[in-house]
Amino acid sequence: MDDFHHETHLNRVTGESEEDRLTRSLITCAKFYENHWEQFAIIPIIVCGTAVSKDRLKKQFENVFTLQEYIEGMEDNADLLDKLAVYSAESEGRGRILFPEYLAHDVIQNGIRSGKFKKATFQVSRENYTEAYVHVDEGTTWFIQGRINMNRAVNGDTVAVELLPESEWTCPQKIIRLRDVEEIEKKDAVDKEDDKDEEQIELKKPRMEDKIPSARVVGIVKRNWRQYCGMILQPAVKDSTRVLFAAAERLIPRIRIETRQAEHLTGKRIIVAIDNWPRDSRYPVGHYVRSIGVAGDRETENEVLLLEHDVPHGPFSDAVYACLPRIPWQMPDENHRKDLRSLTICSVDPPGCTDIDDAFHCIQIASDRYENT
Repeated sequence: MDDFHHETHLNRVTGESEEDRLTRSLITCAKFYENHWEQFAIIPIIVCGTAVSKDRLKKQFENVFTLQEYIEGMEDNADLLDKLAVYSAESEGRGRILFPEYLAHDVIQNGIRSGKFKKATFQVSRENYTEAYVHVDEGTTWFIQGRINMNRAVNGDTVAVELLPESEWTCPQKIIRLRDVEEIEKKDAVDKEDDKDEEQIELKKPRMEDKIPSARVVGIVKRNWRQYCGMILQPAVKDSTRVLFAAAERLIPRIRIETRQAEHLTGKRIIVAIDNWPRDSRYPVGHYVRSIGVAGDRETENEVLLLEHDVPHGPFSDAVYACLPRIPWQMPDENHRKDLRSLTICSVDPPGCTDIDDAFHCIQIASDRYENT
């Protein structure tokens, strides 16, 4: 509007920075709406990201709020405040760098074309969450070991991998490592970004004959992130807003979320989405989407299974209902129907089931012949 409306269009001023020009355009538009809506008693506001921007804009326009102030003034704002908490956390100072930086997109594409890198699907081991595999060619699989070499890839991501020098090749550990088992042993479910690596276990040097081609992730070609069902891990610090989420799918890493509803959500099955995975965070960062129900409840667990396996289970559309006969409906008495009530009919459905859709019978019609339906 500032460029195409005659009352808000501004010519550039010589020596004016782009930021100053955008600020001047924003204030001009806000004042235009203030005058235009005055007869309707509608007051325009400007929403900005930081307190510094607010102070600067407020010198020229009265109704300026930060995004947090604006959301705090809403009703039923808990979900929005949770998402804002993630934004605020990302705006804070960066911590210790834990992961290598991804290569630039053009470098990755050139490397794939030249054969230096390979594009493949990242598959985490079910026996050890610190190990993964990539099938780079038909009959060729590379092994990836350790947090650094896995480099923030999540199961199912399409990654660019580089084969390590043969001197750095290794082999899978002959131990089973599961996150939840180790967390119980450590009695620690707190998101601590300290210097101690949770994966630091003394590894035996593999024998030369045991080594297999090993690689490292140098970039992400395509993320395979989705919304995940799971539960919040009990935080060690009471009233903490930073908690870890354990996905029902064990191949997915813990996800760190910021929520002011941690106490309310503990013990429930919830849905969480991953937003990003910074280099200075041991875990991917996500946000709370919605609650499914109390853990252990039959309906809740059924919905988790349906969601995790991407089975549509929402309400039927009007078009589907239009295909059905109107209620009340009774079985029509038609001559072409065959009465099978005299036969012994079995079903694989459990006792008490009212929707028997898997039924069969088998009768002997000759010494060597049987009829089954």
